[in-house]
Order: sequence, then structure tokens, then C-alpha cells
Amino acid sequence: MNNARFIDEIICKLKNLIVKTKKTKRYSALASSYSAEIELEKISELLKTDYENSYELCIVNINSIIDQLPVNEKLEAKQLISLLKNSKLKDSIKLDSFNITSQKVKIFISHSSLDEKIASSLIDVLEAAFIIKSENIRCTSVPGYKLPIGSQTSEILRNEIYQTELLLGILTVKSIKSSYVLFELGASWGIGRPIFPLLAGGVKSEILPGPLRESNALKIYNSSDCYQLIQEIETLVTLERRNNLSKISEKIQSLVSVSL
Repeated sequence: MNNARFIDEIICKLKNLIVKTKKTKRYSALASSYSAEIELEKISELLKTDYENSYELCIVNINSIIDQLPVNEKLEAKQLISLLKNSKLKDSIKLDSFNITSQKVKIFISHSSLDEKIASSLIDVLEAAFIIKSENIRCTSVPGYKLPIGSQTSEILRNEIYQTELLLGILTVKSIKSSYVLFELGASWGIGRPIFPLLAGGVKSEILPGPLRESNALKIYNSSDCYQLIQEIETLVTLERRNNLSKISEKIQSLVSVSL
């Protein structure tokens, strides 16, 4: 996917968010016209034709548009804007030429470092259920799956989130307070990457950030949900299954235990 298409996707999602809000008559100043969508179209063309010179002005104009949205929708819009604002397409995200590291990641585990034991146990389940190399998994707090020493963390994480086949989000009372976790979930949602919200620590789906509340979250403190997770990963990710049922069962029980 090139930069132009990436910009189109972000702007399209912003427009859809405004249209949805207009239908509920909660978009204040522009509720009776299409001026917001038209303005976003102009911004999209500017970013695609002269990104370097128009970027700052375009971000200001986008912010002035979304400031009229209700609180929850404004949060969703801010997450979308962060993909443009934080990535700096012209010199950072390099959508047309991902580095070697990002090309290897198939599963990205978003989590709080305070939930390292849960993340590590989840990896054990993945490795028991699938033939998968350590470089195919990104999990920043678990040894063997961390970023390379000296790497530019933000740039690599952005690229890997964009490239990964699936993002698994471990959601606990700790992780939901992490700005990194919220950014990773928002970035994945914004570009349409598959996201599996995984509830742990006894939390319920009400803990999910706004745009993810419609997602069917799995409880990894429930063994049947863990088996469902394996089945659904098999349908989405290009990995070969293992057939060691006893080992899978053992690792799932360990995951359930640390996730209670």
C-alpha cells in the first residue's frame, strides 16, 4: 500500500465518523451541510500532492473540523489523526518499503509491561498451537520478543502494527491506562487491521476503548475462549498448526491461571 492510499483510508474513516455523527444530529456546527466532508477531501488531495509543505496546515484544519464532534467520536478521530501526525509519512513510516524486522511480524501483542506474565503465557500458547518463529511475534516486554537494542521504538512499532497480520490486545485494569496500548489499538483499528481484544484479570468488555466496544472480546481466563482464540488465529494468520493437544491444553491452563 502506498502513501496516497494510506492517506485516503484515514480521511475516509474520518468522513464516515462525521457522517455517522450527523445522522444522530450530534455534529454541531456543520450538521446541515457537507462542508466537513468537502474540506476533508481537499485536505486529502493536499497531503497526497504536497505532503511536506501542507502537513502542518492540514493537521490544524482537521483538528478544527473534529473539534465539533462529541467527546467519544472526537477521541476516535484523534486516534486516526495520530496515524498521520505521529508517523510523518514523508520521512518515517515508509509504507512502500518496510524494514526487514517489520516484514517478519505476524502477530503483535499489545499489552502493559505490568502484564508481562500474561503476555509470556500467551506466547507459550501460540508456540504450542502453531509452528512460529520468535521473530514472527512482537511482544515488547517478554525476552526473546522485544525490539532490537538501539532501535527507534516508535518508528518500528508503527511499521510493525501496520504490517502485522493480527494484533492481540491484552486488556486489564493496568493496560487500559497505558498510552502505548491505547495508541497501538487505535492505530490498528484506524487502518483496519484485525484486532482480537483479550480480557484478563476478570475484567469485562465494558473496559474496551470506544471504537472497540463493538468487538467480540475473548476472556483468556476462560479455557473455552482460549481454544476459540487458537481456531480464529488459524483462519487469519499464515501459520501452520501443531497437533500436540496435550501441550496446548497444558499451556492454556497456565494462561488461564495467570489471567484470573
